[in-house]
Amino acid sequence: MEYGGNGALNADDAVPGLDVLQEANHPVWLWDLHRQRISWGNGAALTFWQEETLLDLIEHEFDPADPMAALFSDIQQSGPNETGLYPVTLDLLDGRRPVTLRCRLLMLDDGQPGILAELAEEASAETGRFTRFGQMVEQAPLALSLFDLDGQLLYQNPKAERLLGRSTAHSSLATLLGDSDLAETLLGKSARSGTASRLVEVKASETKGAAPFLCRLTLRKVEDPETGASAVVALWRDAAMRNAALETAAGEKAELQALLDAVSDFQWRMAYRDGAMRFTAMSEGFEALTGVKAETLEGLSFEELALRENVELSPALRQALSGGSPWRDIELAWTKGDCTENKDALYLSFSAVPLRTREGRQTGWAGIGKRAAPPQKKSPPALSEDIALFETLKFGVLLLDAKGTVTGANAYARQIFNIPLHGMPVCESFSAQDKTAIEGELAALHAETKLAPEKDDTGLSVLLPAARTRTGTDQPLRLFLFDRAAEGAPRPLAVFFKTSSEELSRAETMRSSLAQAQTALKRKSDVTANIAHELRTPLNAILGFSEIMRDERFGPVDNEKYKGYIANIHKSGQYLLSLINDFLDLSKVEAGGFTPNFEQVELLPLLEDCLELIRPAANEQNVIVRSDAQEDLPPVVADRRSLRQVILNLLSNAVKFTPEGGQVSLSAETDEAGNLLITVKDTGVGMDEADLRRAMEPYGQGRLGASRSGGTGLGLPLSRALCEANHASFAISSIPGEGTEIIITFPSTQVLLG
Repeated sequence: MEYGGNGALNADDAVPGLDVLQEANHPVWLWDLHRQRISWGNGAALTFWQEETLLDLIEHEFDPADPMAALFSDIQQSGPNETGLYPVTLDLLDGRRPVTLRCRLLMLDDGQPGILAELAEEASAETGRFTRFGQMVEQAPLALSLFDLDGQLLYQNPKAERLLGRSTAHSSLATLLGDSDLAETLLGKSARSGTASRLVEVKASETKGAAPFLCRLTLRKVEDPETGASAVVALWRDAAMRNAALETAAGEKAELQALLDAVSDFQWRMAYRDGAMRFTAMSEGFEALTGVKAETLEGLSFEELALRENVELSPALRQALSGGSPWRDIELAWTKGDCTENKDALYLSFSAVPLRTREGRQTGWAGIGKRAAPPQKKSPPALSEDIALFETLKFGVLLLDAKGTVTGANAYARQIFNIPLHGMPVCESFSAQDKTAIEGELAALHAETKLAPEKDDTGLSVLLPAARTRTGTDQPLRLFLFDRAAEGAPRPLAVFFKTSSEELSRAETMRSSLAQAQTALKRKSDVTANIAHELRTPLNAILGFSEIMRDERFGPVDNEKYKGYIANIHKSGQYLLSLINDFLDLSKVEAGGFTPNFEQVELLPLLEDCLELIRPAANEQNVIVRSDAQEDLPPVVADRRSLRQVILNLLSNAVKFTPEGGQVSLSAETDEAGNLLITVKDTGVGMDEADLRRAMEPYGQGRLGASRSGGTGLGLPLSRALCEANHASFAISSIPGEGTEIIITFPSTQVLLG
């Protein structure tokens, strides 16, 4: 049964329409079962619920445990087809009141289920409640008066006397209103429909002063159960008090706004709509900072705003928005160049508190924002972290990168040199005449990947000029170049001594020990690699036979336990084969046996292929995988197979260590220098510095990673080694609880622009 747009019932003429019910003397209201509140009521219902207007009645809040709400829910579940009478005790403002409701289940205009409720007044019950009007209203907390049908005052309670004045005891409604026509109109309306309500100006008595005051007057027709005579009860509400409260509230709101303006540059609000938190308000200060008009943000989520404006949301901001607790001073880098005068990034700081219903359900956010100072750029570290291993040695040690640039120096070296060493090519750290010899030894080191120079066990004789020494005198030194081959691609190590017999003896001892260690390591690596190769043959047989048994190609396997064992054997064999393959790949790269097949590689198809392969695993873990690659991405010179293996390894790791509901992104772009950057970023468990060092070592894993997955610990070291074999750099950063970011950078010399 539905109410039509004209207020009448469409399906059942036995139930009167709203236009008829509006004039009823008894309270009638419509209950919206979906929203758990009244959606319409007649004049008598307004008085019954002590509300002034229909809007006030619609906004009347009910607790889900309210007796009437519970009754209506029971009626909905039972689904009666006919009108029924239901006794219930209503919890009104002036106390509990047992009543009988006539209820009928129907459909409202918007298609939602509703209840038509009518108050069924019973004479026997009413007689018990009213013995005399004075007894009924004497202790009432409201100002009440009683008039006869002609508008003459019969009685008023103490609150009405204080509001209207005692001299009005023998007055009339027309006298109080100072308008006989208005009084007659209101009395006529209450006689016809039972209730009349109007904002009126009351002519106060001398106790109130000469000035009139505003009141909300509600008249309701009643019947004296003792005499049977009809009368009109009047409810007076001082509108001045309400206006004063509104003015006070407006003043407090203005003060709060002034405070918000003082501590922030803009304010914003969000509400839950269409399955997401979306902006509902943004002050003009946001446009002044960012150039984005505030009205264009309405209906957008933070994620949609970031995508539209090409802004990257920080993991901290994403985590705060997904939670339900207050947060403050979380920064967002607004990187659009046209937002600031100097074309630098604009940094905004956001703070917010959750908005909740009375039941505690979060409905949105109310927040402030302000411009934040850009983070201070950290100067590059003076020393490499690896130098700590050599800090206490009594000879000089310089750590070098693949190009021969100094990345770290131990304490002994810093005591010899009086110039900054970090970032200086090692061949320029000594005298000009030694430069060619050192460059030659570096070239030989890269070509042979072993101790250099092998032809001269005493190293190179070099001169440290007086201008670069702390003593101010020329310092002859003996220089050795080593390769830390055990860590992957060539990473030279420069060791130098003073040319005394004691220092030379110490150098020889150290060189001999290092050579022996490298020989033993190579022997161990060769043996392990041979064992791994030998394991492949029986392992492939195990996989092949277990697959035949699992698929029951030569007949069924009747025992279900056997089927489970076969599946476990096959799964374990695949895992072991993957481990062996990763180990052999890493061993081949470390031993210099991996030869990249360089070619022109179109990156976009390769990246999309990797994403498609990883999506099933991501969907199974409810992890969002998204791509943000530059559309006009140029090709690069690289080994296609190994680059594809690196991307798949990194995406697989990111999905594996990202909890349910997290995100993994794959992006690729070129920078201003022409380099090409491939970035894999996740919102997973992350790692601290100690975990990160362990994860970059073969077979090493971070503590959080090891607890979440039984990985081999070869994925990251192998990926780094393959990147360096492709002449690309590999950089990783991670924050516990926020995620990990890995950036692979191909130099501009390998990027085929234009």
